[in-house]
Amino acid sequence: MRALKISLLVFILTITLFAQNEYLIHNENISLTPFSLQTNYEPTQWLRQKLTKISNYSNEEQAVSEYYLIDSLISESVTGGKLKFLFEYNIDDKIVEWTKFFNDINGNWQIDFKEEYFYDTHYNLIREIYFDWYNAEWDSLNQILYEYNLDDKLILSTIQWYVTGSWGNDARSTYKYDQAGNEITSLTELWQNNQWTNSSMLYNYYSTENRRDSLLSQNWDGNKWQNYSRTSFYYDSLTTFLNYAIAQLWTGNQFQNSFKLNIINDELGNQIQQLEEIWNGNAWVNDIKRVYTYIWNYFESCNAELWNGTNWEPGDTPILVDNPDGFKIAIITHSISIYYIIVNVESTNPNTPSDFSLLQNYPNPFNPTTSLQYAIGSRQFVTLKVYDLLGREIATLVNEEKPAGEYEVEFNATNLPSGIYFYQLNAGEFTEVKKMILLK
Repeated sequence: MRALKISLLVFILTITLFAQNEYLIHNENISLTPFSLQTNYEPTQWLRQKLTKISNYSNEEQAVSEYYLIDSLISESVTGGKLKFLFEYNIDDKIVEWTKFFNDINGNWQIDFKEEYFYDTHYNLIREIYFDWYNAEWDSLNQILYEYNLDDKLILSTIQWYVTGSWGNDARSTYKYDQAGNEITSLTELWQNNQWTNSSMLYNYYSTENRRDSLLSQNWDGNKWQNYSRTSFYYDSLTTFLNYAIAQLWTGNQFQNSFKLNIINDELGNQIQQLEEIWNGNAWVNDIKRVYTYIWNYFESCNAELWNGTNWEPGDTPILVDNPDGFKIAIITHSISIYYIIVNVESTNPNTPSDFSLLQNYPNPFNPTTSLQYAIGSRQFVTLKVYDLLGREIATLVNEEKPAGEYEVEFNATNLPSGIYFYQLNAGEFTEVKKMILLK
């Protein structure tokens, strides 16, 4: 079983790097095998993994006074296997660890696996370490290292395995962006014969509204890049939410239909249903259906069904958990339920001195510029950053030492879509977060 775990993790962590930290864990009957990962890495499966990562933004307002952090997650397969994940956070509400448990044949939770997260002073994730519970102790398996540019954009992620007391390279991805901050290329390389060798390349193409229009994937054949797949995205003209996406595989002389993802969104832009269809050569036919529930934009539960040729029936399939707190994992299972901690934004730092403050932006809602005002009571190193609803950093407005005083900064959102954004001020021990709405 030890060898099986490592060999499967090698496979999935390569996919993890390629898909930017998306885990794919198999939840099956634990009496057969306590831990396994998806190993049928074939074209349609790869396309599914890429498409299920798509998320939309909300134009609706959420209570300013609170936000949610995942406390625990439980998944259950159709054969009865159960997994549980427990989460821990630091004082800045950044995830620092999650631990995975499986339910054994006696109904007891058994510890299995954990991941630890580390951040720089800009709250960028710079390191993830993965541990396996083996012989009643934690055993290091691998790590992922991250590097960023001066704009805090991820430019390099590297997977390393821990073997015989040292870390060894396995794979890496290099990212490039356009002037609007959109990722335009992702190059994945493998460590072979003590050097980096090309493996695959992704090209992202965007509309003038900065929405992804298409995605082209190519593989390296040893001499040149060869087409592998192409995915096209289609949006609702009024809401701008994603309606559907079509993935095609390269047959040698043309792209041929392979997979279609149909989306039903709620009024906030959350994908409450995903219907996957497969091209049979003449028409699209049902394959997988997922039904989701949300608390605002926070994923709460999902149930999956498979098409048996006549009817829908419960089945195990990859379900992606992609939450604003930064946690992302795909579990092959039938159902997932998530339980949250409610964090009161205004009371996270009750000892905040009165001479430090962050004011509400004006105007709000705004289009495309707004003014952010803050005050600090003593000389401090100050950061003022803007985040989207998924917790991704959008802009750094201030990042320097400032003397005591009152300040005003303009934020320009010309290249951003309508939606809810958060801005956070950090000055010494003072931290405050407020919300603003971009309405175009």
